Amino acid sequence: MPVFTVNVKWGKEKFDAVELNTEEPPMVFKAQLFALTGVQPDRQKVMVKGGTLKDDEWGNIKLKNVSICLLP
Repeated sequence: MPVFTVNVKWGKEKFDAVELNTEEPPMVFKAQLFALTGVQPDRQKVMVKGGTLKDDEWGNIKLKNVSICLLP
């Protein structure tokens, strides 16, 4: 799977053009989100179209450039 550019929505804040590399484990992406939001990776629930991101696998999540990831 390739590298995607996604938008992350967290509460009222929005982070544009966050790079997501699906060849790395999902915890790397959660670490990027931690750097942006300050929310610990084990407390994050990342939702995208197709499901919720797990810690160890990408699962059946369908991504495309400029997808929106929600972090409630």
